[in-house]
Amino acid sequence: MAAPKRPGWQAAAEADLYVEYMQYDNAADPWQHVYLAGRAETALVARELRERLLARIMDAGGKRPAIEPSHFPYS
Repeated sequence: MAAPKRPGWQAAAEADLYVEYMQYDNAADPWQHVYLAGRAETALVARELRERLLARIMDAGGKRPAIEPSHFPYS
């Protein structure tokens, strides 16, 4: 996940919006040649990872951000 840069962007400890990116299968593709973010065949994994990340943010006392799915191809 990454917080998209907007006009006036500054580094911050948290953001209200993140966008999915950089999803790879490191076991099957250790050199990361096949980009998987935003593909229909990896949507279930992406959703599970998104929910795990949201749970960790909440457990750490953060506020719940929005997370936009990646669009394939990544832009």
